[in-house]
Formats: sequence, C-alpha cells, structure tokens
Amino acid sequence: GIATWEKLAHPDDLKRSGELLEAHFSGKLPYYACEARMRHKDGHWVWVLDRGRVSAWTKDGRPLVMGGTHQDITDRKLITEALEQSESRYRQASESLAIERAKLRTIVSTIPDLVWVKSPDGVYLFCNPAFERFFGKTEAEILGKSDYDFVSRALADFFREKDRTAIECGFPSINEEML
Repeated sequence: GIATWEKLAHPDDLKRSGELLEAHFSGKLPYYACEARMRHKDGHWVWVLDRGRVSAWTKDGRPLVMGGTHQDITDRKLITEALEQSESRYRQASESLAIERAKLRTIVSTIPDLVWVKSPDGVYLFCNPAFERFFGKTEAEILGKSDYDFVSRALADFFREKDRTAIECGFPSINEEML
C-alpha cells in the first residue's frame, strides 16, 4: 500500500509521487503513473514505473480500493541517461568544432595566398577569397567541381598530378607556381 511505498521510495521522489497521487485522487488524472526510485530488497536503489488506479471510492469521494503495479525500469533509465550524456558530449563537441571551423575560416579567408581543399577525387571542398578572385568565381560556383571544369585538360591533368603527389606524400604540401 501507500505506507509501504512511502517507506521504500527514495526521499527525493516522494513529493512528486505524492502530488501525482493526489492529482489522481482528486480526479485531475485518470490514473496514477510515476517513475521513481525504490529501495530493492537487497538494499540498492532501482527505478520503477509505479502505476495505479482507484477502482472503488467511499461515499464521500475518498479512495477505497486502488490497484497498481511496480515495473522495474532501471535498465531503461540507465540507457536513457547514458544516451543523454552521449548527446550532451556530442552537442558540446559539435559546438566546439563549429567555433574552431569559424576561426580557421577567418584565418584562411584573410591569407592573401590561394588556399583550397580538394577531395581525393580532385573535387573542391573549400577555397578562400584569393582563390575565388583567381578563378573569377564564387566559392559556391567552385565547390563540388574539379579543375577540369575551369581550365584546359592539359593544365587540369598537371594539377591532378600535383594533387596525387600531395596525397601520396601523406602530409600537406606547398605547390608554388608562377601566375
């Protein structure tokens, strides 16, 4: 009964549990449902979904008979908590990454030299304003395209060979050319 619940429920959950129970008793809720911690017979805390409903009332409107269940939801609560922590870490990492990207974009955008990033297939992924000016195109017009879309086949082949050399060496390379 309720006395057993009050004895075994976690003290921090009793107020909320009591409020929900009173809401059911007063007719504001059609049934009682509360996720709360409960002392296990072995002494540790487990999470339970405590559900119940009054099935008979006294003539003056007080609860007479109430039935319900306690369902152990500890595993679900632990999984949910781990997922929430993981999502929080992901959000923090994403925010940090966005800040770092913005800083990097600011730095690269102010460099007077041509700066670009290509995929291993030679497709432009990023370029700075100096590169835009050189090609006479906006970054939006450059991204997703390759050198073959902008220069002669012979020059594009030359650039592609330089790209392959940079990829094979396994570290960033500087390609100096006279414009």
